[in-house]
Amino acid sequence: HTHPTMPCIVTWLLLVVVVILATSNAFVTTHRRPLLHPPSFLLETQRQQQQQNIPFPLSRRDLNAPGSSSSNSSSSSNAVEDVKRRQLLTFTASLAAAGILWKDPRPANADSMADKNGPIIVPPLDDRKYETFELPGNGLRVLLCSDPSLSMAAAAMDVHVGATSDPDAVPGLAHFTEHMLFLGTELYPEEGGFEAFLSGNGGFSNAFTSTEDTVYYFDISAGADSTGSFSEALRRFGSFFACPLFTQTATGRELNAIESENSKNLQSDSFRMYQIDKSRVNKDHPFSKFFTGNKATLLDGTKKQGIDLRNELLQFYEKYYSANQMTLAIVGPEPLTKLKKYVEDGFSSIPNRQAISPETQWRNVPPYLEGKSIIPSLKHKVEIVPVNDSRQVILSWPIVYNQDKEREWQYLKPDNYVSHLIGHEGEGSILSFLKSRGWANGLGASLDKDSSGFSRYEVIISLTKSGLDAVDDVCEAVFSYIDMISRVGVPDYIFDEVLQLDELEWRFLEKGDPSSYVQSLVEGMQKYPPSLYVAGPRRVSVNLDNSIWGNTSRP
Repeated sequence: HTHPTMPCIVTWLLLVVVVILATSNAFVTTHRRPLLHPPSFLLETQRQQQQQNIPFPLSRRDLNAPGSSSSNSSSSSNAVEDVKRRQLLTFTASLAAAGILWKDPRPANADSMADKNGPIIVPPLDDRKYETFELPGNGLRVLLCSDPSLSMAAAAMDVHVGATSDPDAVPGLAHFTEHMLFLGTELYPEEGGFEAFLSGNGGFSNAFTSTEDTVYYFDISAGADSTGSFSEALRRFGSFFACPLFTQTATGRELNAIESENSKNLQSDSFRMYQIDKSRVNKDHPFSKFFTGNKATLLDGTKKQGIDLRNELLQFYEKYYSANQMTLAIVGPEPLTKLKKYVEDGFSSIPNRQAISPETQWRNVPPYLEGKSIIPSLKHKVEIVPVNDSRQVILSWPIVYNQDKEREWQYLKPDNYVSHLIGHEGEGSILSFLKSRGWANGLGASLDKDSSGFSRYEVIISLTKSGLDAVDDVCEAVFSYIDMISRVGVPDYIFDEVLQLDELEWRFLEKGDPSSYVQSLVEGMQKYPPSLYVAGPRRVSVNLDNSIWGNTSRP
């Protein structure tokens, strides 16, 4: 509890976590990932269902007190919504009439999206050329994408090891390893040489360490005047994973960068909230570790324990940085044959140490266990003082995958369906009810996939001042809505609409920039078989075929 004039954050776990960020000033809210919302034409179907006396789960009357009504309703806004609804219905009908909406480019027997070893599934309007293969010498999984229209080329490497694999005695080691790979290799020993080369050719590089993966990426100019620069950049990039130096002098200097990054994070509400989330986890589960690291853990801590930090770096690299745990994606204007030659020249020397997937070490460790965490894992409310002026309440449901079959359910994306309902912003939604009471400005619902063993489904509500005062009523509205859905059920057409919206997004998927694309590709390659490298993360499947999902080429 804090003084009324102080900013505060509250979290609540009821299976569930609720978090409130609050201040007396104007608030700013950010959502960490895109959200799915049903279209406005859903309202027309709602009215048709109500006329036929069929229960509809988005009815406001189940949330409003008797006699209450939405303060946002008006004849003008309804007219605008009607126009939008008719436009969407007309657009969808036109697509269906033209055979675009449900015309499936897949074979008739491919109900589960693809044969594991079949061709790569891409959006119908994607005119780029793709090829996937494994390097014969080391088993590195590779995806090539050729797009002659590009003026920039990009590449990314996902190494399947992250901060959860840090040694207990050296928190932050995976993150520190990520930094050190940029500071010279046996083939290119100059520190900062890679960055200088990219900068001289209109490019840049970066990397990030997540729970179970570390992703490195770069882009570079690839026009007619940059002949040879992409191939040279790939050779330099490949040497990161084949022969890094980890020099003693660079090790000492780079600790300052880690310390600076951690100091910056201390004033970031998102990082502070992330640490609160981790404090709820079983202390024996690696997700509870301090991921970023700082001088206290990497320098002072290792010295006190008599640990040589450089030796720890080398051991970590040699244990986990193995070609069979890596995925490489390359996008460029060159033809596939030339891109493949670049890969063979630059990445064949990466050793295959036959590393085992790190998460197998803690697969049987429960992430949430009563009495084993800093903050009680479940059925608990936490109040937090934010750095920035903001008011938020977050309800979080931990989802633990106890069997391989449950982990595979993630690939069917059931959270899209739930977010479609809870995240709806139109008439009859949770948000419309909260706005009618003057309690909320926005609502988002999505799945936070922390690791391969568990996820958290979160409902994030941006509150007004009065909403903060009525936070218990706000939470009650969310639970009342969920209870209503469980009682009356969800009409089948809702599922159909989610599928249609997803299919529309898939079929008209925009290319985006190469750098972002390669990052998303390599992460998907760690989870999906080759035929689904592109479609897996982006398209909903309605069937899970064990012959396809039984093996993703990961030991």
